[in-house]
Amino acid sequence: MSLVNFQQPVMTMKIPYNFVQPCGNVIFAARGGKIHSFSLQDGSHISTWKHPDVEKVAAASATNAAAKVEIEVSSGVPTPDSPTNDEDGPPAKRQRVEKEDEVKDGDAMVVDEPQKQAEDQQQQQNENEKKGKKDRRKGNKGNKAQHQQQSNRFARVPDQPVITLMTTTSTGSHLLAISGHDKGLWVLEHDGKGGLKELSQRTMPKRPCSVLICPDDETILSADKFGDVFSLPLIPSDKPASTDAPEEPAGPATQASEAQPFKPEASNFTVHSKANLRALKNQQREMNKSKRDAPKEDPTFEHTLLLGHVSMLTAMTLAEKGSRRYIITADRDEHIRVSRYMPHAHIIEGFCLGHTNFVSALTLPSQDVLVSGGGDSELFVWNWEAGNILSKFDILEQVRQVEQEAAKVAVSQLLSATVLANGLPVPVVLVVCEGYVSVRHVLKCSH
Repeated sequence: MSLVNFQQPVMTMKIPYNFVQPCGNVIFAARGGKIHSFSLQDGSHISTWKHPDVEKVAAASATNAAAKVEIEVSSGVPTPDSPTNDEDGPPAKRQRVEKEDEVKDGDAMVVDEPQKQAEDQQQQQNENEKKGKKDRRKGNKGNKAQHQQQSNRFARVPDQPVITLMTTTSTGSHLLAISGHDKGLWVLEHDGKGGLKELSQRTMPKRPCSVLICPDDETILSADKFGDVFSLPLIPSDKPASTDAPEEPAGPATQASEAQPFKPEASNFTVHSKANLRALKNQQREMNKSKRDAPKEDPTFEHTLLLGHVSMLTAMTLAEKGSRRYIITADRDEHIRVSRYMPHAHIIEGFCLGHTNFVSALTLPSQDVLVSGGGDSELFVWNWEAGNILSKFDILEQVRQVEQEAAKVAVSQLLSATVLANGLPVPVVLVVCEGYVSVRHVLKCSH
């Protein structure tokens, strides 16, 4: 076995690699919105595939940088000697100047003079406050208009693209990638030498949290955290999205019964009283809420809903026993569900219950054994078909050999592989824990 050094390319990058996927003699590494391919033989870089938003983000950032420089040059930089703005605080009081006649006749009303002066000062103060408020409103309007004018010169920067998941077909002919920022599912053709060519892009209803390519290399299983598992073809077809029942032509009665979105007829120009304005604002608020709550259109490409979960779905894997296949899913409510494979995925075969915390990772080191991990301090080893616990492995104890003060552990990923030991194949499980960077142990599966 030879060790290939990939450290040199990583050191010069601002964004680290967040996902890797081996494929024969090539390894694909995702970094932001790019997928790089490297040779496992000599570590050389082969090619790079970019998400289209990578160029959009770069172009928008360059445009905004140029606009910022232009605004700074045209407006200038305020100096320390610049006068203070009167709008920063309330206007100063003007001292009352008495006339000569009032001073001469002041003795005639000696008793009432303090009260009169207080009333005059209060009246003058009220007038000054009203004037100050008007000036501040005018200034705020001017500042808002100027700020809006400057903001319009900046282009909207798209969300930073990030490739969150990748997997390949069994033959390595296609690479499946998920871009998390836009819920995109990308199918890329692999030439076998590290080169990638984009074939299709489909936007899922929700952001996928787990994806699999079925053993036939023709079907994709996509699961999201809202509990839905969809199946869709690897290569998109012209077939429209499947529906539960054919739509009937709508008659006059059906069209009349359909709820129309509410839209107030009044506006700020036709309503003037305070009560009516308040009622108009409530109507506008309800109209905006109804727009937000309106159901979004389903994807137009072919897809089929297979499974639904009440809890947040966290992991998914495929199992096979004899001639039957199964879909195993896990959620945040400590459940592991075993369902039948397509087309009877709605039938639940059983559950693996025993976790006391969330389940976040699943792997099958052998055909009969399932290993699960999550927020518990132990890994659970199951006979998944019977739903029985075979054994437990204390992963927190292993973590404490690296971090002595560790109080809890969260498993983020489980990987299974087969290695040769004394000339015999031995299944092993690799455990990735949240917040710990050391690789301490490799677990052998004896069951």
